[in-house]
Amino acid sequence: MGSRSHLQVALGKGRLQWTLAALGLLLLAPSARADDDRARAEMLFEAATQLWNAGKKDKACEMFAAAVSTQPSAGGRLNLGRCHEQAGRTASAWREYSRAAAMAKLAGQAEREAGARELAARIEPKLSKLSVQPAAAGTPGLKILCDDTPLDPGSYGMPEPVDPGEHRVEASAPGRQPWSATVIVGPAGDIKTVIVPELGAEAKPEPLPPAPVPETRPTPTPEPAPAPQARPDASAAPEPTPAKPPAPADTTAGNGTGLRIAGFAVGGAGLVAVGVGAVLGAVVLYDAGKVEHEPTLCPNRQCTPAGETYVDAVSDKGTAATVLLAAGGVALAGGAVLVLTAGLGSGEDTEKGAVAVQLAPIAGPQVGGAMLRGTF
Repeated sequence: MGSRSHLQVALGKGRLQWTLAALGLLLLAPSARADDDRARAEMLFEAATQLWNAGKKDKACEMFAAAVSTQPSAGGRLNLGRCHEQAGRTASAWREYSRAAAMAKLAGQAEREAGARELAARIEPKLSKLSVQPAAAGTPGLKILCDDTPLDPGSYGMPEPVDPGEHRVEASAPGRQPWSATVIVGPAGDIKTVIVPELGAEAKPEPLPPAPVPETRPTPTPEPAPAPQARPDASAAPEPTPAKPPAPADTTAGNGTGLRIAGFAVGGAGLVAVGVGAVLGAVVLYDAGKVEHEPTLCPNRQCTPAGETYVDAVSDKGTAATVLLAAGGVALAGGAVLVLTAGLGSGEDTEKGAVAVQLAPIAGPQVGGAMLRGTF
């Protein structure tokens, strides 16, 4: 029991060391991307601030929007909302203030949430609105766009906040003629209504007239030509030249295609094996830690019968994770070799045999891996 308890405590420190390294690489990738997004958002924010100070408000607002899209945050949306408000786009500003308040609430930032709601409430009475009402809302397949944005049928006839300025409304339906109109909405609470008329039926093209039937005339029979007179001293006609046999088909293209398909298949299997092995390795790490801290399994580093059974199961999982990760790495490398070497063989090599690839796992009490064997 004493020697077995030491094995239980050391579980995961030997065979699973490289599994931990693989899991660490997988976990570091999202963190690196997040750092890149944060750095890019800060760069865009600085550029937007400089453009705003230079009086280029439209470009500054585009930069602020790009920064928020790269790294969404309540503070970023507040800045974007102030940019829209100072540029006269009251509806866009009101939407950003409202989104900033919602994000601040989720983040537990009560003071920022209150400030954002106050900004939204301050400009809400000044919002300009546009109402779009179709005369035949029941038209099958009716689609209405406002500034290239589809309108929800539930919002037909309801005044929606829009920025002051020109807006384009379009309507279409299958088998109907399209319709469009432009409306100008003023600032300071102006409200406009656009009535979309019933779309007329799409005009059908007139059928083409039937093609004229050509007049048939009897074909005159030509007179037979007089037979040439034979010359006694004429030389014999030359014998016809025999036709050349067709060139053999090129068979080298199929070999490269077979290798490439085999490479993608082996590489795909390796990628799946690495993913499953990584997940199984994470489960093993969790179970191994549970052995040391669960008093009902191995109290004082001495395992009960239930603890021994649990440790055996964790050890088997560790072996399986090691085998999967090793086999997946070998398969990925083999697949890359097959793809990169596709099409390098000659036609004579292709005729000697077909492409064959075999991947066999190797597992033992202390080792794990895979064997890749192929015929090219």
